[in-house]
Amino acid sequence: MNKYHILLYSIIIFLVSSCGIGKNLTNKDMLTTSFMPNEVRLNLELDDFVYIGEAEVVIEYKRVFGITMLHSINGKPVDRNQINSLKLHGRTFIYIQPGLERALFETHRTMPEADILIPLFTVTEKQNMFLASNIKKTLKVKAYKFIH
Repeated sequence: MNKYHILLYSIIIFLVSSCGIGKNLTNKDMLTTSFMPNEVRLNLELDDFVYIGEAEVVIEYKRVFGITMLHSINGKPVDRNQINSLKLHGRTFIYIQPGLERALFETHRTMPEADILIPLFTVTEKQNMFLASNIKKTLKVKAYKFIH
């Protein structure tokens, strides 16, 4: 009788454990499953910002046979050993040329209290030469600060 009970219990345990209601999660399921709320809202108005000022950043470079050689950033010679850059992030993709990102770092250094830097426009001046060109790019930026 004892053998029948052990056999009966093992069959019941086997049947119950094989009928699991859970789902094995894969990496794809973990990436698509969100544990965050669907909507997060932050209401900001123009009264929440203070205008600090605006700045112009300038890079000058030469392009010879498709090779770019950066000459100056904001009127100063380029230090090729030290590369500091500032990347802008936002809700949408903000593309700024890598040389201008290096020039924006200097703007951040002169206005460290700025929380938001908004690029307005880029002016390109190009002087064509035989098999080369001198290019000067100017980016205008406005700086704002949050009121705390």
